[in-house]
Amino acid sequence: MYAPSISRATACRWNTEASYLVYLRNYPNGIHSGEVKSRLDKIREERKEADEQSWKKSCLINTSSAYDKYIKVFPTGMHVTEAKRRRDECKDCEDWAEATKTNTERSITSYLANHLSGKFAENARLWLKRNKEEEEKWKRAQSYGTIEAYKSYLSRYPNGKYRKNANALIQDKRMKKKSRIIVVILNIIVAFFAGVWPHIVICHLLDNYLHSMEACLLVIFSPLIILLILAGIYGMHRR
Repeated sequence: MYAPSISRATACRWNTEASYLVYLRNYPNGIHSGEVKSRLDKIREERKEADEQSWKKSCLINTSSAYDKYIKVFPTGMHVTEAKRRRDECKDCEDWAEATKTNTERSITSYLANHLSGKFAENARLWLKRNKEEEEKWKRAQSYGTIEAYKSYLSRYPNGKYRKNANALIQDKRMKKKSRIIVVILNIIVAFFAGVWPHIVICHLLDNYLHSMEACLLVIFSPLIILLILAGIYGMHRR
């Protein structure tokens, strides 16, 4: 007679779905079964309401962590299957956004490793392919080390990751080229006035400063350069 009452008091003290189910399992037709069933229904209704509210909040936030929190709080909730699907979709999008924000081979490879069949898996593979091609193009440009090679890289990858390097190297080489031409012209002038005019000396100087084509051109036009200089000097004396 007292056992059902004691069991009911224990169930009420814990006030959980499990505690009320224990009572009903032991005393399905007990004197307090009606009250216990009523309390159990109330707990279930409150849990259902909490489940629904938590789901709406998760949908409003719409992030992988929000859905993950719902799943942890309501592992058998009404929306747990949909929550898992949306969590995975959000995680896919979040990881891709993070990978492209960093935008490195390592970050894209990491995304692909975690999302082989992800929404952006094909984009990742295409990115890695293009990145490999760009790296090879840049290495070729560096191996040639010419203005033309760097221009070729820029024409293929105008927004490439090495565009600043390429532009800087082009400017640097142009400046050095201009400096070398000035040095050669000065050497020609010095050689002329010093009486050392043999083209062997001039060609030796040119070959040390310029490429063969530029050397040939300056050798061809060096007499003209000297004549222009002499004409200038003569004109100054006439004044």
